[in-house]
Amino acid sequence: MLYVPAGTYRITATLQFKYRISVSFVGEDPESTILKWDGPEGGVMLHCNGVGHHRVSRFTFAGGGRALSAIDHKWDGTNQPHATSGSEYSDLILR
Repeated sequence: MLYVPAGTYRITATLQFKYRISVSFVGEDPESTILKWDGPEGGVMLHCNGVGHHRVSRFTFAGGGRALSAIDHKWDGTNQPHATSGSEYSDLILR
């Protein structure tokens, strides 16, 4: 589990979860734990690929009108051990 305390965190490149199982990315509170996009126009804030039984919770994803998406959830179909399934996205604010 990666726990992120309250604060505003500037993201300049896509955060990546790849080929993992049973991992969590959890903020303290969605009102006060803000992931703010400052990367290229049309970027993706969080990319989850081949991650099974994971949890993303308690964040505000603030794209600032510049991010294409907050979360890109998929599996590239490679022979990695896990498809992207059994996932939980909860208590999120998307702006």
